Amino acid sequence: MNTILVINGPNLGILGKRQPHLYGTKTLANILDEIKSIAKEKKIKIDDFQHNVEGEIINFLNEKYIEYCSSKKEKINKRLAGIIINPAGYTHTSIALRDSLEVFRQENIPIFEVHLSNIFAREEFRHKSYISPIANGVVSGLGSYGYIAALHKIFELEENV
Repeated sequence: MNTILVINGPNLGILGKRQPHLYGTKTLANILDEIKSIAKEKKIKIDDFQHNVEGEIINFLNEKYIEYCSSKKEKINKRLAGIIINPAGYTHTSIALRDSLEVFRQENIPIFEVHLSNIFAREEFRHKSYISPIANGVVSGLGSYGYIAALHKIFELEENV
């Protein structure tokens, strides 16, 4: 069964309570339930991870790289179809996070960067993303639908494999 990683950075564990005028009222659990329901129809597994600590997100990505990409011979029934990441505050600060994603890019695994709010309509420091240059696509400002849009794009890419 193919898998899509859905990774969420700092403070996204308190969605629904944190600045609902910017991020909406859905919790991360609500968003993940919706994504998993849609993916299940396509027989794709969602492997989700949220953490506030940058190093823990990088550890997760490194573990998944080893699991899915390091040994081609064991990929017979196990394939990573793509990554959806909302790096949150690490979008604008983390070269290390970018580096941990870049190894997936070299394996031709699509990466989609998602932001609930429109980062370009906010403070200027939020306009710079270290992740965007290595992402296949960026969805910003569509609320939780951004995750769904990224998911559907990965489905589309899967059909063309």
